[in-house]
Amino acid sequence: MRAAVWCGLVAGLAEGVIDLTMAHYHVPAILSVSALTYPFLFVAVGALVWLLTAWLHCTAHRAAVFAVRDRITSPLYIESYRIAPFKPRCIDVNVILDVMIHDIDLILSLVNAPVESVDAVGAPILSASEDIANARVRFANGCVATITASRVSTKAERKMRIFEPDSYIGIDFLNRTVTIVRKGKAVPGAELPEIIAATQSYEEVDALEYEISAFVDSVRTGAPPLVTGEDGLKALEAAITITDSLRRNRERLLSDMAAGASRAQRR
Repeated sequence: MRAAVWCGLVAGLAEGVIDLTMAHYHVPAILSVSALTYPFLFVAVGALVWLLTAWLHCTAHRAAVFAVRDRITSPLYIESYRIAPFKPRCIDVNVILDVMIHDIDLILSLVNAPVESVDAVGAPILSASEDIANARVRFANGCVATITASRVSTKAERKMRIFEPDSYIGIDFLNRTVTIVRKGKAVPGAELPEIIAATQSYEEVDALEYEISAFVDSVRTGAPPLVTGEDGLKALEAAITITDSLRRNRERLLSDMAAGASRAQRR
């Protein structure tokens, strides 16, 4: 997290700062409020000295969503799956900060409402921290999101489905396709309205080049970055809330299991 200190030292000279830490954004596995200290300072310093800040860890991932953003108006339910085989990297942090945070950022940008409640489950499988997690997130506007992340799967899959009152949008990040299904006009004599479906592909981009180009464009034109420092901070806050819920639930489960075993022994 040296970006915050570096940012303060060069603030007088820099027009913009690219924070590459979020590309490998890992805080200690034992989380506390202090985990937010450095990213918060980075955003605050950027605002105070009129720096353009941008968290780049999610910029490329948002490319597919921006392609259909104008079609998404009032999501009711969102589900995402981001799973992959185990790789011996980043095991110093849990799967929420390593993998799930990308989908957290995307979902927060789509819903655009405060998180109201979180209920999460998960467990460590091959590392000391959680390797698989599932979170049910309810937002203040009524939208609900179910987010699943795993780094111990037998296959790779990165998909998101967005349900609205009259449409469904499915994004396949690995195959780079977007499927849109929506209700059409009523069909005379039919029980169901016309169903209109279309699948389109989007171009593969070099993630690092895309992120840096987007940032440089923001510096030159003054346009808002695709992912701001505030966006990154919100995603991190949500990730920590999910982690806290997961660990509370696991402690409660282990306590209940221990109590049940104790009762069984006394019988």
